[in-house]
Amino acid sequence: MGKVESSVTIARPVEDLYRHFLDLDKNVTDPDTESVVKEPPGPTQPRTLFRFIHGKGRETTTRFVSLEPNRRIEIEGDVSPAKPTGDLLFEPVGEGTKLTIRLDPNPWAR
Repeated sequence: MGKVESSVTIARPVEDLYRHFLDLDKNVTDPDTESVVKEPPGPTQPRTLFRFIHGKGRETTTRFVSLEPNRRIEIEGDVSPAKPTGDLLFEPVGEGTKLTIRLDPNPWAR
């Protein structure tokens, strides 16, 4: 499986959208997610881990590897059996933000 890239323009300032992603524990949109635990608590920083508990006890994680404020978030995840890596890029476009998500799914990476 190859790398995946997708972009969308959102009518929100870069700062708002970037902050939204820093608070994944407060901004869950997947109706199957029962809870989110942020480790460690406090401000999101490199190495912050978000542990998502889904229906039937399934667990996935997203770890923030590096942060470039209002520009880029590098992530790695565990959505067994895949261990995706990638980044989220934030670019101002007019009065909105172009969000580009680039992922390498890393299927079967164990």
